[in-house]
Amino acid sequence: MSPLACLSGPQEPVDYNAAVADGISAEDSEQAVFISLRRQPCSPDAQTWIAELLDSTVLPAGKIPKRPSSHLKAGKALGALMADLLDLQGGRKEGGLPLCGSHGMSPRDFPSQALGFGYDIFCPVVEALSAAGFLTMAQGKPRWSTWTGQGGADVISTRGRVTRFRLTCRALESAEAHGIAVADWQRHWGRTEPSVPLVPAKAPRIVLHGKRVRQGAKKPPAPNLPVDMAHPAVRRFSEDLEALNDYLTRQSISGFAFAGLRRIWNNGDQPGFAWQWGGRYASLPGGDAYENMSAERRLERIRINGSAVAEVDIRACHLTLLYGLLSEPLDAERDPYEVEGLPRVVVKAWVGQALGASKVDFIRWSKEAKDKYSAAFPARHLSSDFKARDFGRLVLKVHPVLERLDEGELDSVSLMFHEAEVLSSAMLQLRLGDVAALPIHDGLIVGLEHARAARTAMAVAFAERLRTLTDSEPTALPAFKVDTAVAMHKNDD
Repeated sequence: MSPLACLSGPQEPVDYNAAVADGISAEDSEQAVFISLRRQPCSPDAQTWIAELLDSTVLPAGKIPKRPSSHLKAGKALGALMADLLDLQGGRKEGGLPLCGSHGMSPRDFPSQALGFGYDIFCPVVEALSAAGFLTMAQGKPRWSTWTGQGGADVISTRGRVTRFRLTCRALESAEAHGIAVADWQRHWGRTEPSVPLVPAKAPRIVLHGKRVRQGAKKPPAPNLPVDMAHPAVRRFSEDLEALNDYLTRQSISGFAFAGLRRIWNNGDQPGFAWQWGGRYASLPGGDAYENMSAERRLERIRINGSAVAEVDIRACHLTLLYGLLSEPLDAERDPYEVEGLPRVVVKAWVGQALGASKVDFIRWSKEAKDKYSAAFPARHLSSDFKARDFGRLVLKVHPVLERLDEGELDSVSLMFHEAEVLSSAMLQLRLGDVAALPIHDGLIVGLEHARAARTAMAVAFAERLRTLTDSEPTALPAFKVDTAVAMHKNDD
């Protein structure tokens, strides 16, 4: 098998050498995945490869102290980095290169008691790999901010950017020469258990971002904002998270490094903010961002208390919420994206863009819509095949409710909050029945045997949310999609 076989597929092949030589693009950086550095080689092939790479490349660079203990730590740093970056080779973006790994590069980002090595060891390891042509890197930049009050004019902030990494073709060829194939990654690497908690107690569980504002052709990351932990809503969210994390960290969750959950709110610098925008769940830094993995990878890898898992998603969650909040009826038995005479993928893309932009009169397709269309129909172009405004008129005949997006708080960040609160309520109900669940935006990951219970809990939570917000019986109830690893393979066939 070619070392670049993981890059083949229905899309046009990617010139990996040329692309890596060009460095890590801004788009790559936006989609980079945090690497936890929590795995070590467990197969003889992987252990031999890391030992040889250490002796031939890292130690001869002369930047690691000659003490045996330092050499041991360098081996751990090398093994952990290679494990995570090889893992990302299997998580290829649609039609492009594998995802980059990202990690902070300050001493506090390397708790040596938990990782087995510290900042002083990791830095010379990556420098040696980069100099030898095994690694391409994009240096991060520090975060800075000032804050004088709750107002856009008072905030000067940047989120900065952590350092990003990607393996070169030379590294992939070296791994394969030692019998390590990307497709068989799990056989060669295992998770290590820390002797102390991986995530410090100070790691924020409640995160507040400002509004993302486009600057010309670019839309920089939203600034981080301070959080008033004494605010009643924040206290409630914090207490819920503490209880949820306490429960989940006592379960056996494998297949990725789980460090706990946080919640991220948006638009905190906008007038009227009252913790009602955003609030989605995300992994705590220090663990693997399982929510950024593909559904296929999650289903293949994750185990909860020894059980294979199912993903139970609310179908068309934001659209269903919109119907319910406006007290409009929606047939749960009918796929809302099935419109006679129109490609389903385009209908879904148009509805998603309308909900995200909180308007229906847009004339240009978003990049996300174009990418999804190209993935479904290679060599076709969405803008050429369908005009956004004309296509929208056809969709609005089926879903006229979308024309009411300007009524009250019905924008995407408001719908995100309702979605997250539904999941929060459902997870609480499941937890009371001793059922562990991991949130994934519009759904839950549970053990296979608990898929029905998860559907029931989310249905009840969804209805109760609408009942509370509208003070009436819900007119729109959700349908669900349940995915398993077996079902995914059947779909591939």
